Amino acid sequence: MSAKLGKIATAKVEGDYCYSCDEPFALSNLIERDDELYCESCYEELPIYCVNCMEEVDEEGQFCSKSCVKEYQWDMRDKTLDR
Repeated sequence: MSAKLGKIATAKVEGDYCYSCDEPFALSNLIERDDELYCESCYEELPIYCVNCMEEVDEEGQFCSKSCVKEYQWDMRDKTLDR
């Protein structure tokens, strides 16, 4: 599996379908991402986005630019120190 982070689960009820290709899981492995269930092949095809914005990146956890890193750091600062 790629570097994408997804929760691997097992179909609980026969009749669960892949969100992307609509194929039944038939009690096999599936991966959950953003509250949707995907088969492994469809999950591998999903785009990966910047931690801060919706720009596509190569690997999970990456930023698309230095400005996104700075904006993310600013948003995640300890706001109790600003008083």
